[in-house]
Amino acid sequence: MFAPRIAKWSIYLGMGLAFGGIGWGAKQSMGQPATPPSTQTTAATQPMAATQPAIVAPMTQASAEAMSLPDLATTQQAETMLPDGLKMVRLQAGSPQVRVGDVVWVHYTGTLENGTKFDSSHDHADRGPLQFQVGAKKVITGWDEGIVGMTVGEKRRLVIPPALAYGAEGRGDAIPKNATLIFEVELVGMARP
Repeated sequence: MFAPRIAKWSIYLGMGLAFGGIGWGAKQSMGQPATPPSTQTTAATQPMAATQPAIVAPMTQASAEAMSLPDLATTQQAETMLPDGLKMVRLQAGSPQVRVGDVVWVHYTGTLENGTKFDSSHDHADRGPLQFQVGAKKVITGWDEGIVGMTVGEKRRLVIPPALAYGAEGRGDAIPKNATLIFEVELVGMARP
């Protein structure tokens, strides 16, 4: 029988998923709401017990550390190239950093090297940002690697070689065989068990 494990989570929401430009709460002495407009929000929460176990095969923290991923939040470099060919360009930084095992919410736009857009979370307003657990192999390898170290509010460009994307098979008509994919990604939220 499955015995649910109750865990506490810290959830970090960028201003786009929190209170945005209006803020929240009673006006304070200076006329501002308790949570000012355009504020990143952090909340501690405890999820309700699950009735079914989650079936996830995540990458371990040790295997992520073995990949020697750079700490992009503290490095002065705006552009980093990993040994496997993944290129990451920090467009805007924030805080705290994503680790393997975190659940993230990401807005993205994907293009081919010639500039042809093949997908964007902004085109799917009914679904909102993409949600996935980092390292659980639910997205292409370039994403599992490229999101590690991001911070809520950070924007990053991922230039993903074919071996870390869809390789020799491609993906339908939208992504040809052996295509290098370019993603502009924005981390809009994260949750940490």
